[in-house]
Amino acid sequence: RFRPRCASLLVRHGLDRAHLQHPGAEPPSTSATERLNPSLMLRLVTWANRYAERLEVLGATAAAAAGCGGGDSGGSDDDASAAARLLTAEAQQSLITCFLHATRQLKSQWAANIVFVEQQVMLQRNERIGDAQRGSLATGVELHRGADGRPLYMTELPSDLFRIVHEQVTLAASTAIPEVLFAVILAEADFLTEVQAGLLAKLRQQWRRLGFLYLCALSNNCKRCSTLWDELLEATAAEGRRGFDGCRLSAELRAALHVDFVREGFDNLIRAVEQLA
Repeated sequence: RFRPRCASLLVRHGLDRAHLQHPGAEPPSTSATERLNPSLMLRLVTWANRYAERLEVLGATAAAAAGCGGGDSGGSDDDASAAARLLTAEAQQSLITCFLHATRQLKSQWAANIVFVEQQVMLQRNERIGDAQRGSLATGVELHRGADGRPLYMTELPSDLFRIVHEQVTLAASTAIPEVLFAVILAEADFLTEVQAGLLAKLRQQWRRLGFLYLCALSNNCKRCSTLWDELLEATAAEGRRGFDGCRLSAELRAALHVDFVREGFDNLIRAVEQLA
């Protein structure tokens, strides 16, 4: 009887405190998973699964199964494993589904914010190049050095985008559930596509006001983003230090991961820039 109750307490922890402190008050109507921070949902799944693994290592699983079975030693290994879980399969799936739904809404806002910030840089007409050694350029445009030492004008777009993407993929990999990692990669691909569509729309709306320096920067941004995306996909299947901690995609899941449209979207942006330049 303890395990389901424990799972419920884990989800509700800290959310019903006001109700407990004021007897007679109506309980909150919003579900617990809707009120949890999205990242906390996956962290809860990760913690519960790792705790269950530690119980198995300590041999506590069998003891828990015996306790749940009223001392009957005929329990199966599946019963023992289930007894050690703090989250039922249904509760875990509910948290994962809520996480994907909540982050989908957040990412739409993040995409809009990134496009808005990039638009402010896009419309800057001050293209005076400052001290190249210090990388001081027009507002929002920075000077970088390529692998061959050539100067590359770029904005903060690649850093902003892939800071978000890496955080989400790292969080998904930490659950040690490859299917969750697969779903999050698909969600990140949709997020990048939404940003691409927003940038392309702004290019078409503001093409008469764009400076040549920004066009160079946007082209370099897209090439850099394509490289970062390829590196991320490779890391999701790699082992050791080259991969993400927790889990990696199997060959079967990688074969089912059709996200070439992300690279094609950046290529389309580059072609649009070349036409304007």
